[in-house]
Amino acid sequence: QNITSPDEDGISPLGWLLDQYLECREAAHNPQSRAAAFSSRVRRLTHLLVHVEPCEAPPPAVAAPRPKGRNRSHDWSSLATRGLPSSIVRNLTRCWGAVVEEQVNNFLTSHWRDDDFVPRYCEHFHNLQKSSSELFGPRAAFLLALHNGCAGGLLKLPFLKAAHVSEQFARHIDQRIQGSRIGGARGMEMLAQLQRCLETVLIFSGLEIATTFEHYYQHYMADRLLSVGSSWLEGAVLEQIGPCFPNRLPQQMLRSLSTSEELQRQFHVYQLQRLDQQLLKLDDTEKKIQGGHEASDKEHKGEKADGPGVAAATGEEDEEEEEDEDLYYEGAMPEVSVLVLSPRCWPIASIRHTLNPRTCLPSYLRGTVNQYSNFYSKSQSYPALERGPQRRLQWTWLGRAELQFGDQTLHVSTVQMWLLLYFNQTEEVSVETLLKNSDLTPELLLQALLPLTSDNGPLTLHEGQGFPPRGVLRLRTPGPQRCGEALWLIPSQKYLNVEKDEGRTLEQKRNLLSCLLVRILKAHGEKGLHIDQLVCLVLEAWQKGPNPPGSLGRTVAGGVACTSTDVLSCILHLLGQGYVERRDDRPQILTYAKPEPMGPCRGQAEVPFCGSQTTKTSKPSPEAVAALASLQLPAGRTMSPQEVEGLMEQTVRQVQETLNLEPDVAQHLLAHSHWGAEQLLQSYSDNPEPLLLAAGLCVPQAQGAPARPDHCPVCVSPLEPDDNLPSLCCRHYCCKSCWNEYLTTRIEQNLVLNCTCPIADCPAQPTGAFIRAIVSSPDVISKYEKALLRGYVESCSNLTWCTNPQGCDRILCRQGLGCGTTCSKCGWASCFSCSFPEAHYPASCSHMSQWVDDGGYYDGMSVEAQSKHLAKLISKRCPSCQAPIEKNEGCLHMTCAKCNHGFCWRCLKSWKPNHKDYYNCSAMVSRAARQEKRFQDYNERCTFHHQAREFALSLRNRLSAIHEVPPPRSFTFLSDACRGLEQARKVLAYACVYSFYNQDTEHMDVVEQQTENLELHTNALQILLEETLLRCGDLGSSLRLLRSDCLSTGLELLRRIQERQLAILQHSAQDFRVGLQSPSLEAREAKGSNVPGSQPQGSPGLEVDEEEEDDD
Repeated sequence: QNITSPDEDGISPLGWLLDQYLECREAAHNPQSRAAAFSSRVRRLTHLLVHVEPCEAPPPAVAAPRPKGRNRSHDWSSLATRGLPSSIVRNLTRCWGAVVEEQVNNFLTSHWRDDDFVPRYCEHFHNLQKSSSELFGPRAAFLLALHNGCAGGLLKLPFLKAAHVSEQFARHIDQRIQGSRIGGARGMEMLAQLQRCLETVLIFSGLEIATTFEHYYQHYMADRLLSVGSSWLEGAVLEQIGPCFPNRLPQQMLRSLSTSEELQRQFHVYQLQRLDQQLLKLDDTEKKIQGGHEASDKEHKGEKADGPGVAAATGEEDEEEEEDEDLYYEGAMPEVSVLVLSPRCWPIASIRHTLNPRTCLPSYLRGTVNQYSNFYSKSQSYPALERGPQRRLQWTWLGRAELQFGDQTLHVSTVQMWLLLYFNQTEEVSVETLLKNSDLTPELLLQALLPLTSDNGPLTLHEGQGFPPRGVLRLRTPGPQRCGEALWLIPSQKYLNVEKDEGRTLEQKRNLLSCLLVRILKAHGEKGLHIDQLVCLVLEAWQKGPNPPGSLGRTVAGGVACTSTDVLSCILHLLGQGYVERRDDRPQILTYAKPEPMGPCRGQAEVPFCGSQTTKTSKPSPEAVAALASLQLPAGRTMSPQEVEGLMEQTVRQVQETLNLEPDVAQHLLAHSHWGAEQLLQSYSDNPEPLLLAAGLCVPQAQGAPARPDHCPVCVSPLEPDDNLPSLCCRHYCCKSCWNEYLTTRIEQNLVLNCTCPIADCPAQPTGAFIRAIVSSPDVISKYEKALLRGYVESCSNLTWCTNPQGCDRILCRQGLGCGTTCSKCGWASCFSCSFPEAHYPASCSHMSQWVDDGGYYDGMSVEAQSKHLAKLISKRCPSCQAPIEKNEGCLHMTCAKCNHGFCWRCLKSWKPNHKDYYNCSAMVSRAARQEKRFQDYNERCTFHHQAREFALSLRNRLSAIHEVPPPRSFTFLSDACRGLEQARKVLAYACVYSFYNQDTEHMDVVEQQTENLELHTNALQILLEETLLRCGDLGSSLRLLRSDCLSTGLELLRRIQERQLAILQHSAQDFRVGLQSPSLEAREAKGSNVPGSQPQGSPGLEVDEEEEDDD
């Protein structure tokens, strides 16, 4: 423990040795070198430490416990102690994880912009993995420490750097897969080459960077599948890195592609059936014509028969003439396949849409498109769902084709196919004609023409040096050297420039949403809007297509680039800035804030997406802007004290440059204004004098130029004439030693932010520059800097210190939707608004305060809180004087020892005159008894979920105790499952508190439904882990033998658990009502006490709830 404990600089002796081992590892290949001897000693030391306290042999396998009821608690102690790692191993893993985190952080800081970043990072991770095996052997505990260290290094990255890193990995995988389709290694060979990269990507699982990685991977995968087609390698890669996709969108894309292929097979059968029907009609028509000639002698009967028959035949002939060009003959026309893609998982930009493909395609292709439209409309319509939304096809320009050009086979896109088919009827085509005859944008046409007009392309561009003025396209004669070759002319993948464009695009997106929010709230005036209605109006305005000055609004108009989470994040951002306020009587109603705030409010730390650099970059294409803007706004991040100090300096610089002040004066004014920069700028611009007086930077009656005193007014020591006496704006002189002692004392007492002149009743205050010039001790100055930082964090509403009880120096920053942010260093979730030990959504801070006062159970209770909780469980309060009374035996007749009041223990009503039986009570349960019973039920459920977290913790301990390295996929899944179960149980526990106190039935129905679904999925995941991994005593063998279908089911359950948690977070964030007010008795009873008979069966309220649930 001594050698793994960090010193004052945060470095432990063993950590320093491990760090030196990693640096000397390359030089240790020479066995005669000093580096080899040093590395050998480090390895022998670590091997000795690992085996100093070996783990005990695990006991025989016992069936894992399973919850058998909703409110029943279970003991997982046997599972927790089975195979628990020793204390020395835990200290070693903690030390090794810290070393890995520092190594990864240094590598990312130095090389994140390199062109070959991904191969170098994979090599670095592989070296760390080999070093872990060399130092500690094949143990899962150190593999888990390695993963946690790499995850910690990634979580330290700012949002834009993390987005750039994730895009680089998605780009690298895309390049390798596309290379395998076009002239590169194939199949298993390429998968083996990608294996090292895929193992590195698995670290993303469970982190926020996984969301951005999934976004970019999905974007590149969509273009890849539509340009070169699907392959076995796509599914193999997804199978390897499936846990890295929290929304499982790439998997849904492949399923959508399989469904489309099945539709295409059904369409082929439909065409054959339609051909059979048309041939049958032709046979019937011929038979009728022959029958008409034979009956020509029977004129009277023939007229009766021929009247409607000719009309029907004519109609059929006309219909057949219209459909002649649509007749299907297998092998007679080009083979056309239609891919029907779901917009829920396929990122298709609106710029790719085409309004009417029939006007652009030739007749032999137009017929297939018409037939498929009819087939799809008939196959996807359900007569029973008359009111439901009807599916329709939105045709796009996406796709690929193969054309024959002489002896060559041209692989082109759909747009290029449409261009080349023009030359079957003409020798040349102008670019202006192409744009006029289609709904293509110039950007898409240029993208398609560049490969076609290249040196290997079949076209040439004449009379137009620039695009797209009046150029003319002509067909090029294929050369003999290229005959018989396959020519790939599909436009190459356009990779995103995340480093330069992502921050600017997201900044524009947030500003656009903020403008929409303010504009809508201004239009509704003082009445305001309910937050649900506001979110719907903003999304509706976004989908219709906003038209702001700029390209972003026009690009994403009508797209899917905005979600309700983004809108809620912007609402919370505007609430923190003071542009939006809540109504006091109805907190769910939001209104536009008044121009002048009523009182001082907390500031907000501004974390810009673009950073401080304002270099001009090339404007991205509209399609790239749509892909970048569809990325979800970040929720928050973990910051070091040095990073937060940078935010402080940025705010001070902004105020200093705007108001033309000295840096120390600007910092002092900001600290006095609770770091509200915008409020300070407005107040100072209106009238600076009151602000300067309140901040102590000037006094009402400043002395002109008083005479220099002969003695110090504090210590009465004589002053020399040449002494440089410090003074404030009040002109009170003191000697430097008195100032030093006075300021040092105030800093030691943590009162420096309210420090005034030492002369009595003088309001003048010293600035930071004055304090640094007076105080000579570096330690005291360091304490002063920490006090400034602490004041800044406490003043900003979106910053908070990590509240881990074991200690942590990180600062959490909330940038979007989220009641709590998890610390990347220690994994602890903290609340930004109260002093409760951990984040507690969906319960509000007022809920938790009342829950603690009522004696409810929560994790980490103190001894006093446990005593109060126990008293609440075993006692009831006297209905007369509210004194707590414990009943351990006897009848139902209770007499209060304090007020001598007699009452019934069951119904809490007076004993006289209705109670006769001392052991049975037939009276109706009183309101107090029902409320007491309701509290007991919710408290029991809350206690169960808190204790059920031990299952995930104990399973993680067992995973760490494995003496082998499990498969990467199974290992990552189990680690994520333990983390997901622990978080879900925590949310379910605090959802009980939310449900107990909240009285808003409108939101309660939604939250309770989501909570029930979350509990259902959580129990299903726990049962899956028990049945697949815990039936056998050897967890390592179970992980090796874990089936793919069980892994896929577990990943799907994890995705649903995350969806339910996000839904609960959104609804709890929208519901600002505290819910502690006492509503009417009817409303309270409608909330549903758990006491049987509290609501009559068959009541109208219950029937309405059931009907609404059935409709959903």
